[in-house]
Amino acid sequence: MRLSQPPHVILVSLGALAACAVFLISPLLAQVAQRGAIEGIGKAKDGDSIIVGDTEIRLAGIDAPEADQLCQNSFGQSYPCGTKATVALQDILSKGKLYCQTRGVDVDVYGRPLAECWILGKGGSMTNVNEVMVRAGMAFAFTKYSEEYTELEALAERQKAGLWAGKFEFPWAYREGQRPTQPPQGQPIPMPREAANCPPVRPYCKSVRSCERACFLFQQCGYGALDRDNDGIPCENVCRKKCPPIKKG
Repeated sequence: MRLSQPPHVILVSLGALAACAVFLISPLLAQVAQRGAIEGIGKAKDGDSIIVGDTEIRLAGIDAPEADQLCQNSFGQSYPCGTKATVALQDILSKGKLYCQTRGVDVDVYGRPLAECWILGKGGSMTNVNEVMVRAGMAFAFTKYSEEYTELEALAERQKAGLWAGKFEFPWAYREGQRPTQPPQGQPIPMPREAANCPPVRPYCKSVRSCERACFLFQQCGYGALDRDNDGIPCENVCRKKCPPIKKG
């Protein structure tokens, strides 16, 4: 069961990443401690993995660029975005003691526990690490497993935060070896002019209510990002198979 979260305050400075999700300490810390949290000083292994003592933790619901992954900034220059995401995570972890609440018995394919983590900062504030990484544009909502962070991702995209300021390839596509010469634009895909019924910006699968609509957006509007794992099936929350071919004429 996911912990309930008190109201949070979001600040805009990336230098103040610890302000993306600040909570009153008493109720949250009490819940985390009561449920047997993993706690200690955290070290970033990469943009979505943390080492605490002898335990390696995978941040649940998010996905960050791989360690060797390259992206492009707004000037078209390549840079090591995997390294940048790792540095961003370490910056968050350096602000205080880490508390991680595992998601039941869930583990990833490498056997690492999946967890939601917080930093106990100055003044008794609790910062949600998973949320901060997505809000800062340094990680993405891993919608293959959860749509928990899609709203924060949409906010980061609109504000061109972090990776969204340039061009990148989603990390799950990068891992699958689908590496185009030019990374896809880190912005909504342009809408074809002839598609009069297409929304002006890419919707998220969370708001798509039918497979028919998902296929229309995917095939007719050019919103390829709806197929986030590149298996040819858009919005797997409503679609279970590939879209039928478009009828011509």
